[in-house]
Amino acid sequence: MGAVSGSLADNVGVLQVNTGTASSTPLAGTAVKVDTRSQLMFVFCLGDMAAETIDCIVETCDSNGSNNVSLKAATQLAGHASNNDSKQVVIGIDANEVAASGKSHVRGKITTGNTVGGTCTIVALGTPRYGPASGADNATVLEVKV
Repeated sequence: MGAVSGSLADNVGVLQVNTGTASSTPLAGTAVKVDTRSQLMFVFCLGDMAAETIDCIVETCDSNGSNNVSLKAATQLAGHASNNDSKQVVIGIDANEVAASGKSHVRGKITTGNTVGGTCTIVALGTPRYGPASGADNATVLEVKV
């Protein structure tokens, strides 16, 4: 695999960012369409988490987030009062994995083993099949400085 040419900001797009509280009620990201992507990366950013198990999952889904099926999951994090605070979990997805599932959208989801949970953020990043990634950033991206 060759080196990335140009700026990283032109090669990796911000597809979705969701922040909220994950508990036994999951924090589920917004569905991301995969058809114009070749690779995706989900970064699960954990805040001040309760001493509960934590599951970080990427699932296939319909465009509205329904009919979700687990595609890839990180190893479950053991519950601990501080070991998971301010940590990140990264899951990489190839677009071919999504296509093989018969779906065209994916989303990240964080669930904890009890009702307290904690504040988390799910960031979905992706590389385009063609052209610069910055042209396909989510509408919430205010500026891409190269």
